[in-house]
Amino acid sequence: MTITITGSVGKDGINRHHDVEIVQTLINRQAKSIAPLRPLRVDGVVGARTIAAIEAYQRNVLSEAEPDGLVDTNGKTIRSLRSAAPGASAIPFGSRQVVEPTSKWVNVAAVEASWMGFADGEQGVTERKGFDVNNTRIIEYMNTFPYLKNTLNKKTGQYYGKVDETAWCACFVNWCLKKAGKAGGPSAKAEHWQNYGKGLDTPVPGAITVLYKQPKPGKPGEDSPTGFHVAFFVSNENGFTLLGGNQDNTVKVKAYPQHSLIAYRWPL
Repeated sequence: MTITITGSVGKDGINRHHDVEIVQTLINRQAKSIAPLRPLRVDGVVGARTIAAIEAYQRNVLSEAEPDGLVDTNGKTIRSLRSAAPGASAIPFGSRQVVEPTSKWVNVAAVEASWMGFADGEQGVTERKGFDVNNTRIIEYMNTFPYLKNTLNKKTGQYYGKVDETAWCACFVNWCLKKAGKAGGPSAKAEHWQNYGKGLDTPVPGAITVLYKQPKPGKPGEDSPTGFHVAFFVSNENGFTLLGGNQDNTVKVKAYPQHSLIAYRWPL
């Protein structure tokens, strides 16, 4: 059966929801060809990332010097997308992909990073300054570890689970996993996640990534940073890039040096 769209998709397109989902899925199958762009969230909505991915495909695969970011119903771009073989790196967030086992610690026939859809949708959630003004969404992440609400930070006089100045990277990971119906993690401390689930020696998008970087001194009166961090693997760009919480006090994608890696983990 030929894959078809009923109207144009992309920049200045008709952009019917189902047509957009088809194009997003086809683009994700060719993720390797448009690297370093990360796979699109298949949500049927045309935004800047979807248009940029279409342009990247037109530029990198179709060799168009001036891509228009538009997929016409029977144009060159849609014909190329539907005729191309699915790429080995195609892992749209929330979908399945068959992979060969890569480690003695993990033996999976299929992987599902459904939690990445939740993580991606939280980008831009940011701390607010001061103990009296807090982002309630970040407090929601922290509430996935209820003990934080009753644990007092003796240096600040605040309860960890009630202020968004608390280190919340592990809480964000935990929130995303629970939203996707996966088992929660061990604690709100990032270093404890290096034994969560199963180990991977080769990452795939969505892998829980634990790293360590020598921390900068903390502010007077506050806890000293541990240097540990946990987030979700996106790509090997610039060392490697992670989508996570508390990355410069916000949910975003950020690059980290390869030497900081401790472990890649996957839910059981």
